This record gives sequence, C-alpha cells and structure tokens, in this order.
Amino acid sequence: GAFDRGTLFEFNVTTDALTTLTSFTGGSTGGAYPTTGVVGDGGTTLFGTTFGTSQQAATIFEFDTATGELQTLAVLPTGQRIDTSVARDPVTGNVAMVGGNIFASTVNGGVNKRGSLISIQLGTSSLVPNTIASFDTNGSAPIGDLLLMNTANGTQSLVGEASGGGVNGAGVVYEATLSGNITETANITLIGAFATRNRGGARPDGPLVIVDGFNAPTNVLANSTLYGVTATGGGGGGGSVYMISNPASQTTRAAATAAITYLTAGSFTKATGEHPSGGLLLLSNGTLVGTTANRGPFNSGSLFFLPAEAPSPQTNRLVFTTLP
Repeated sequence: GAFDRGTLFEFNVTTDALTTLTSFTGGSTGGAYPTTGVVGDGGTTLFGTTFGTSQQAATIFEFDTATGELQTLAVLPTGQRIDTSVARDPVTGNVAMVGGNIFASTVNGGVNKRGSLISIQLGTSSLVPNTIASFDTNGSAPIGDLLLMNTANGTQSLVGEASGGGVNGAGVVYEATLSGNITETANITLIGAFATRNRGGARPDGPLVIVDGFNAPTNVLANSTLYGVTATGGGGGGGSVYMISNPASQTTRAAATAAITYLTAGSFTKATGEHPSGGLLLLSNGTLVGTTANRGPFNSGSLFFLPAEAPSPQTNRLVFTTLP
C-alpha cells in the first residue's frame, strides 16, 4: 500500500480487477498489517483488525465502502497482537453485536499475557478496549474466527480456537459465556482440548465451521457439529481435520480431550500435502474444502475436499488435488 503497512482491497470475480480501497498508515493509531478477513454489517460498513508489531499498535477498525472512510475504533498497547477477525454471526456472516459491543481477541494480552477477549462499545470516543476475559489454563494465543452463538439456556457465547496451552498443551476450542451486562464480562470454558503430535492433532488453525447437521450453518451451539483443522498432529505430524459433535463445556481433562474426533488420521503426508491452514470452507452441498500450506506433488500445497456424507474416523474420504 501507499505506506507499506497493508491495504484493504476488493477483487471483482467477473472482471478479475483488483482495487485498493484504502491503505493503512501505521503509527500510534493508524493500524498496520491486517492478517484476517473483514466482517460486514449487512450494509456498507466493514469491520476488521490489524496485527500490529513491536513498533506498530494493533487496532480494530471500521471502513465505510460508500464514503471510503477508514476509522480506528480501538488501539491496543504496543506489543499486543490481534490474530482474529471481529466476532461474526455464523449464519448471516455479519458482525455480531451484543448491547452495542463488538468483540475480538488478543494473542498475548490479558492479565496472564497468554491472550484475552476484548470488547469495544460502538459510538463512544474511547479507543481503549475493555478486557472481558483472560486466558490461562484454558488455552493461550487465540487465533482465527470468533463466532457468536446462542446457548441452550438463552445466553450468548463466543466460540473460538486457541493455538496453544490447554490441558494437553496443544491448543483448545473454547466457549466464553457472555454476562450480558452493560460492562460485559465473559467466563472461558473448554469445549475440546487437542492431543499431542502423535495422538490426534495439535495447533488448531481457524476459522471454524459450525453447522446444523451436515450442511446448514447454525448459530445455536447445542445439537450442532463443529469442524476445523490442526496444522500439526494427525498421526504423522502433517495435520488433521477434526469435528466436535454437540459442543458443550467440559469440566475434566479426559472429557475435553475425548470431545474431539479426528477424521483424517495419517492422511496429510508429504505426498498429499501437509499442515492444513486457514480453516475450512463449507460449500452449499455440504462439502468441506481446505488447503495445505506445503508439500504435495509439486511441493506447493494442495486443495482437499471432505465429501458431504457423514464423516467418521473409520471412513476417511479426503480427496486431494494439487495447486499450481
């Protein structure tokens, strides 16, 4: 971009035209190095985050596609990082708001310096986010998407992944139940805990897909099925695709570990492609699509598909194709 700090861009799939919408300026409030996608509000406003560096503060921003105005909503202390998009509704794909708050997470913030969940009250002049929960034994370094879900008892919660920590030290899927108060707080509990390199999967790499059955996105956590990928593990260390059926908060290490089912043990190899990254995409026919970061026939990664029929660890039906 114009300031060498990253851009927001638009790509027209019909004409193949790439248009730069705005450039980040860096500095104390301008934002630098966006690493995750933007989330819309159903109108002309996009919300997003910038990762930041040791010299460039991480930010949460909004961009108006009608006016071209870029506005910083929150600035984190220098040295903290953001590696998630703002929370979204998994059905509409739009930004998720509770009481005028939008939500994100930090990789290394919070009282324990292992990551935090933060909220921003829209319409205020303060650029300081509110820390609503800190990670500790419940995981560290949250990444990927944040999804706002409805729970069985009528409350709302944020669901996401943390790439490290947890009861097995290999990352977790977590739920953070929101208080619903004016000064929002959250209580983090484990939905699932990843195993070690040779026992299932490790280091989840979002975003998550949460569906009702096999092909309909849902925003109700109970009775849903959650899918994701891990960058390592999977028997041979090349990664895995996992699922959690009927996600619920787990109170013991054994239950949290057992909650995750690994669908692709041993499938990600040097020959097929290793280290799936960037999460999964749900097609309209229920097929899950993902990519590997490297290896494969041309050592440049691969594209893989998990067919729409009910997956199970006994019937691994991954289909691979190479990337140019």
